[in-house]
Amino acid sequence: MARSTLAITKGNWNERRRPKSRVKILKPKVGITVPFAAYNLKELHILWFGVAGMMDKSLDMSDIAAEFIAYFKNLPKISGLCRVYERNDKYCCYGEDAKLITKLTKCIILILFTDGNLLNYVSITKGHLIQALHYLLFVAQYKVEILRNTGSVRSPDWTVAGKASPGNLAAVEDFLFSDDNSYVLTQRGLMAVKFSIEGCEMVLGVAYCDALLREFQICQFVDNPQLTTFQSVIAQLSPQECLLPSVPKSKQKEAPVKSNAIIETLKSHNIAAAECGDFSDQFIVQDLNRLLQFEEGQNFQNSMKDESEMKLALSCVAAIIKYLQLLSDENNFSQFVLSVFKSELFAKVDQSCEIGLGLFPEIKSDFHVKTYLFGHLNSCFTSAGERLLIQWIKQPLMDIRKIEERLDIVEIFVKDISLQNNVSKLIDKFIDIEMLCRKIQRRKAGLQDLYKIYQMLMKLPSLKNELLTYSGSHKAVLEENFIKELQERIEDCENFTSMISQTLDFEAIENREFVIVAEYDETLLDLRKRMTKLKKSMDADLEKVRNDLGLPSVRLESFEKLGFTFRLTLKEECHLRNKKGYITIDTRSSGVRFQSPDLRSFNEQYNRLKADYEEIQKKIVDQIVDVSASYIQPLKQLGATIAWLDAALSLARVATRVTKTYIRPKLREKGECHIVLKQCRHPYLEDTLHNYIPNDVEITKEKHNFYFVTGPNMGGKSTFIRSVALNVLLAQIGSFVPCDEADISVVDGFFTRIGACDNPSKAMSTFMYEMLEIKNMLRGATSASLLIIDEMGRGTSTFDGFGLSWAISKQIALVIKAPCLFATHFHDLTSLSEAIPSVGNLHVDALCSSGNVTFLYRVKPGEYN
Repeated sequence: MARSTLAITKGNWNERRRPKSRVKILKPKVGITVPFAAYNLKELHILWFGVAGMMDKSLDMSDIAAEFIAYFKNLPKISGLCRVYERNDKYCCYGEDAKLITKLTKCIILILFTDGNLLNYVSITKGHLIQALHYLLFVAQYKVEILRNTGSVRSPDWTVAGKASPGNLAAVEDFLFSDDNSYVLTQRGLMAVKFSIEGCEMVLGVAYCDALLREFQICQFVDNPQLTTFQSVIAQLSPQECLLPSVPKSKQKEAPVKSNAIIETLKSHNIAAAECGDFSDQFIVQDLNRLLQFEEGQNFQNSMKDESEMKLALSCVAAIIKYLQLLSDENNFSQFVLSVFKSELFAKVDQSCEIGLGLFPEIKSDFHVKTYLFGHLNSCFTSAGERLLIQWIKQPLMDIRKIEERLDIVEIFVKDISLQNNVSKLIDKFIDIEMLCRKIQRRKAGLQDLYKIYQMLMKLPSLKNELLTYSGSHKAVLEENFIKELQERIEDCENFTSMISQTLDFEAIENREFVIVAEYDETLLDLRKRMTKLKKSMDADLEKVRNDLGLPSVRLESFEKLGFTFRLTLKEECHLRNKKGYITIDTRSSGVRFQSPDLRSFNEQYNRLKADYEEIQKKIVDQIVDVSASYIQPLKQLGATIAWLDAALSLARVATRVTKTYIRPKLREKGECHIVLKQCRHPYLEDTLHNYIPNDVEITKEKHNFYFVTGPNMGGKSTFIRSVALNVLLAQIGSFVPCDEADISVVDGFFTRIGACDNPSKAMSTFMYEMLEIKNMLRGATSASLLIIDEMGRGTSTFDGFGLSWAISKQIALVIKAPCLFATHFHDLTSLSEAIPSVGNLHVDALCSSGNVTFLYRVKPGEYN
């Protein structure tokens, strides 16, 4: 056999031998560097080849290693793809992938060397893989392939067991979202976009799919060259990945230009773009009839006439179906819902606004930090509630009736603290029903999952009765949105709760065992009786062993792989040493595990009975899961109701947990240009600042709708203008606002130009960033929008910066006529108020004495002196 070496490139190691073993084990030892000699591959690569392969002395591991190195080096090199190989209970990456994973997980990188060829590799646990997947998919926007050996150690056959990308997580969802309440992302799902040029107009079709929640949304619209509507749509839907059709050379010359504009828009919103050649909708009707849920006698043609007219959007749906391979899994059939997404119902909130106003953290690991709006508002118990709250922030309402309905619900829990606390206690252990329904649909659910649903359903009557105790002015809203819904779900799921109560062994659940009650099946009952009899025999043998050893401390314990064993402490091992007839299994720090001949016999019989019991039980569980699948629709409806309640309670807790006042805003129709806030505060900064100074603002048509805000650095200008925008945003998502009084007209968009940044990798200077944000503002804003500008012109000369600020301010004040707050250090801009009556001046106050500056953080009328 050829000699091979294994080199360590990171970390210090020493060697230790186990007694009576030919396998050398590497153990880390800090502070000592030990040079490596050549080791035999058969001795070292247990993790790499697997224990079964190591025990086969006929295998030449050097040859197998050489074959794998040759196989791996012949694989096509694809940029942005990471391959992960399953090896027993470990996962391995090789080559450049290994280096990348090592940086993420801090695991040791190894080098496989044989016959002059070498290959980097790293072996990681499931926990490290989850950590790596989060970075690869959600940050680096890589694609991932999971490969599995479907052959043998001697003749491996590596096949792709699953493919994942930022918008296609089905293959890795068991890794990423194994917890009950873990599917919470500010960006999720897959989008597809296709455009056509019709005359002088550009028509875009858009489809969005969340494959885990099984929903499609489509829209089709005419857009301008700046893609203003498209930017609004992608900001509101926030996908992780977007499919684009490949553009053939035969297309018109404008097509690549338009495609590049779409790609740049996706990049600016941190959305991965993937080219997909097949947008053919030839079989889309047939495919949707198989995938969508319909009532009896309904189909896509007769129930979705409006949707069927959106040809471009449907071709995008077709591309998504093929990309996700939805038709390859029969569990997807009749499970999806499709709806039309109407972006015009929501105010525009683009990415620059999200960053500028601090709606969500830029680093996803800081997702629940309280120094961002979402973290400040979020105290939801379920991930469905968190997803809904994210949606509310990204999609502020413009329909006053719907906003008032949300405010009514929030007000109920703000004014009735007892009701808020009691309802919170009832739902604080609820889990994400939608994701559990997903497990049921995939036939991956177990008895524990069904028990969790059962627990929730059993709390619904108490929840409904608690809500019925409310007798205030908004009782009708509460009854329409929650009480009726809960009653319907109780009735719909009555047979489900009955089935679970008859099949589960609730006594075993107290010991964290989820099994079918033995009385449910005669065969199970017989097996259970025989197992109980054997357990009593084991207990009798325990007393016999205790007497024989003279040790009442001997314990009978059960282990997953070994079954039942006796255990002694290490100090008591001497009592066992000279006793014949006992079989020692192993010695650990926890003690010595051993068996008597009788216990070994009982244990073997018990394990055989247990295997039979589990086999029969699995068949019954599969039948129960199949029946449970018929309740998915009402369970999903229940999940939506609980998410609504959870999100509303979260907003109510924000309004009641703080010491300062949160009030219900008074709303006016869109376009009235009326924003009057008394003692306005910044929602999440006031929690971190001990002595926050509130301020008033009055933006009206009768007075001024454009204000310059001047004052010294660190004086509070930025905080003031942000607080105004955040209060308006909170009002339109249906939240109480941190003011003493609030009279707000609904706005149709939030446009911000805040902060200074650049991106050399994209050849984007600070000045270019500012100009792009201002361009989007001037072309996308209407008289009903809210504009927030925090400094402008810093990326160029003072003279040019002032000239640009002057011209842009005139354009906003005279042409757009939108409410605007402009914080600036160009004090000469304030003279614009003399020429344009709608322009006013505000300043933040400060005191200067004896060479010291004292910031007062008070906003006062007039320009800064």
